[in-house]
Amino acid sequence: MKIFKRVLLLTSVTIMTMIIINYPKLNIISGYSAKNTCSSVFLADRSLAFTDAADNNFSPINIASDQTDLREQSATASTLGLLTRKAIYREGLGSVLITKDFDPLKTILVPKRMAPNDTVAYPYGNAPQVDTVFNNVDYEMLDQKISSIFNDVNKTRAVVAIYKNQIIAEKYAEGFDKDSKILGWSMTKSVLSTVFGIMQHLGKINVKNSQFKNDHSPLDEDCDIRDLNKYSKSYLHHLVKSDEILASMLISLHNIYFYQQFMREIRETIKKGTFNKFYKKYINLFD
Repeated sequence: MKIFKRVLLLTSVTIMTMIIINYPKLNIISGYSAKNTCSSVFLADRSLAFTDAADNNFSPINIASDQTDLREQSATASTLGLLTRKAIYREGLGSVLITKDFDPLKTILVPKRMAPNDTVAYPYGNAPQVDTVFNNVDYEMLDQKISSIFNDVNKTRAVVAIYKNQIIAEKYAEGFDKDSKILGWSMTKSVLSTVFGIMQHLGKINVKNSQFKNDHSPLDEDCDIRDLNKYSKSYLHHLVKSDEILASMLISLHNIYFYQQFMREIRETIKKGTFNKFYKKYINLFD
């Protein structure tokens, strides 16, 4: 009997120790699951069952239990019944995790967002592109490669192939289309915003820095889209300081150009077998 009690006591202490050590992780698991469920159900219009099966089905997130309140437009996630987090959806603001001191009666300002541009084609708007066929593209092989990515192992949601600013192929998993809100894209934006926030906090970048006030050189001399080189750093500095909407438009175009160039470099370094060197080059920027 004494041995049984000792074993029981030891087991209890071990379990309690593991819970205490891993308690912060439970907060992350519950928070991620609640936020993702709320975004998926109330923003992307997917069902709770689909979200649990397709979005929250990986370890350790899948140990959380999710529930939604359609009237309140909220999602709650509980990890092993030990820690619960809640996220709410607000029109115009999206989904956000809330804390115990959250005041649902507090007036929240909603930004006046720009309406999508349906008159200009991708990548600068949402209008359909003019059909373009490139003689140097093997479309049959491209379709085969894209189709091979969609399987139970990769669980690919969407693939869009872009060549010279033209969408030359696209494929979506069942339940998704070109207008679907996809977690990977959302997380990419969040990570990119975080990186820029960290760099600005470290003083490595500052879009309002006065050093650009009289700098009449272009932001990127190699940028060759939409005549962006005719806009100087001085002019962009003025637009940013004045909170002009044109600032965000021009900077967004620069971001698109950088993204395209960045992906091109990744492809080339992979082909040459020098990707590790390329990776270390960018990682060292944050040291």
